[in-house]
Amino acid sequence: MFIKIAWRNLWRHKRRSLIIISSIIIGVIAMMLMDSLSRGMMKQMLERYIMAHVSHIQIHDSGFENDNDVHKVVPEHEKVDKILSSSPYIEHFSKRITVFGLLSSANASAGVAIIGIEPTKEKFITDIHTKIISGKYLTDNLHEVVIGEKIAEKLEVEVGDKVVSVASDVNGNVSNELFRVAGIYRTSDDNFDKTYIYIPVQTAQSMLGLGDDVHEYAMITANTKFVQQYKDTLSKAIGGNYEIMTYWDKMPMMLSWVDMYDQMIAIMYLIIGFAVLFGIINIMLMAVFERIHEFGVLMSIGMKKWGVFKMVMQEAFMLGFVGTVIGFALGMAIYYPLSIYGIDFSIYAESLSSYGLGSILYPIMTKEVVIYSFVTMPFITLIGAIYPALKAIKLQPTEAMRHV
Repeated sequence: MFIKIAWRNLWRHKRRSLIIISSIIIGVIAMMLMDSLSRGMMKQMLERYIMAHVSHIQIHDSGFENDNDVHKVVPEHEKVDKILSSSPYIEHFSKRITVFGLLSSANASAGVAIIGIEPTKEKFITDIHTKIISGKYLTDNLHEVVIGEKIAEKLEVEVGDKVVSVASDVNGNVSNELFRVAGIYRTSDDNFDKTYIYIPVQTAQSMLGLGDDVHEYAMITANTKFVQQYKDTLSKAIGGNYEIMTYWDKMPMMLSWVDMYDQMIAIMYLIIGFAVLFGIINIMLMAVFERIHEFGVLMSIGMKKWGVFKMVMQEAFMLGFVGTVIGFALGMAIYYPLSIYGIDFSIYAESLSSYGLGSILYPIMTKEVVIYSFVTMPFITLIGAIYPALKAIKLQPTEAMRHV
């Protein structure tokens, strides 16, 4: 009965109800699109760094992450190979050599991170092979190098040109190696393209005097949701003096951004909600003052004050619920094509590249977006109806019945 009465009361003044429902619809659409786009940006940034170099889990010698000492090779790498090969949650892994050095051409030099990789296995770890814009990815030729577009521009080299890499080996001597540029890659991160070059792992081992030792194992796991559990399992299985790091450990700044975003988006939902709140309070107050006589009659025939309070609150909740459902439906209609084709921000491409983002951004709908979208407005309308509902129950039946 209360629900029927509340529903009928909403449409006594259709224009007024439609205005507030429209504001709720706009608010829900704005929240959905803003939240889904922001989460999509964060996901793209995270995936960009994971697929470019970080991977899901890395294994090093203890302390390697802090100083990248060329002497800190992975202990007992044969044992590590065996454990990773037999681990059902490790889908792919690859060995790497990582050292900082200098890359020189006939025209210029640049400081770089020299990454020795297993080309075939690395294709399952990173996506650099898909970013080649000129030339080709590494092959079996031990004297090939793949460099970033920004490095190529600085060194003024093209595919087929010769370059020399210089780095300190395990004996403290300056070691150099001649390479021919096999390919040039371009990612959405200019800083990455200025830093990383890729050579075969055997060449890197020979150049640095490492024998068959390696600095790093990079892995792709079966499910990123359980990456911390995989890390713990690996740690127990391998034991010893190892440094096992997930992508969250490698990117603490990204983790802090995610935490900060959760707080920021909650504030944004509240800001949009409060913008609607005052409209709800105004509408419900008008509805209460217009029905003083009606409330007086209801209370005089036996309706308790709780019943009046409940009826007003239900009317407000219905406003919020109807607006939220329609707003969510329209928001999904807008979101769906954007999630497929993305939003073109080419005009801001240079700025976005500094954050590791491409010019096309894709919103992503998560359970958090759905929950926040469905909960915020009905909750706000209930808060906005409390004061008008309290006004209604404070009426005296005899005085309210005489009100015209």
